[in-house]
Amino acid sequence: MIELDIIGVAPISEEVIFYIAKAVIDNEDPVNNYNICLNLIDSEDMRRINRQFRGCDKTTDILSFVNCEVPLGNASEGRMLKQCDIVIDTNQLALQKGNRSLHEEFQIVFIHGLLHLVGYDHIRNRDARNMENKEIYYQELIKVKE
Repeated sequence: MIELDIIGVAPISEEVIFYIAKAVIDNEDPVNNYNICLNLIDSEDMRRINRQFRGCDKTTDILSFVNCEVPLGNASEGRMLKQCDIVIDTNQLALQKGNRSLHEEFQIVFIHGLLHLVGYDHIRNRDARNMENKEIYYQELIKVKE
């Protein structure tokens, strides 16, 4: 189960945002429930958040946080409710999109953030390749379903 709250103005519809979230979460972590707050902000706010939580005094396109994990049902089932935040700097998306539309850039970055929530990372080269392959898979899946 996925609950999704959106704060701010997204360059794509809420229906498409929910579809992307459901596609990634249902395929990558079907056991757990997710409550995700998607916060769309400007570069000044992103810089402040990035400095506060990561110690980086600069903006970035996206930050993803699993804030809390609460057991659901019987403890032996191992099911969790994950309270999460995804923060996207919409100004940064416009700056980095290159030849892509803002719509496409948003989808790419949002998929990246969702993959972080379900446990993917890109610190080591092997993990980065694995995450990139997943990103490409979901980008293609979204194109087929649009």
